[in-house]
Amino acid sequence: MSQVPTRVKSALNLYTTPLHEFTFEEDPALFDLIEILYAQNGTIILSKHKEDLEFEGRVGRYYLAQEETALFDPIQAVTIEIRAKTIS
Repeated sequence: MSQVPTRVKSALNLYTTPLHEFTFEEDPALFDLIEILYAQNGTIILSKHKEDLEFEGRVGRYYLAQEETALFDPIQAVTIEIRAKTIS
């Protein structure tokens, strides 16, 4: 089993529909699990999973809905953590 955690901090505009796009080093079809966690101050606000993403090659993407961006505090940084797991 291998895991690939990645973390990024950024701001998130409320009531928007941003496109989030992630490029994986390996073919996403090889991963049994892909989980994308959005957190503020150490609390998970939103999570997305492999089935929520549209894939084109090694790129996975999706739009956040206005209702999802409304969950965030506009002043606090958002930490995005990507977890991917394969069983080998």
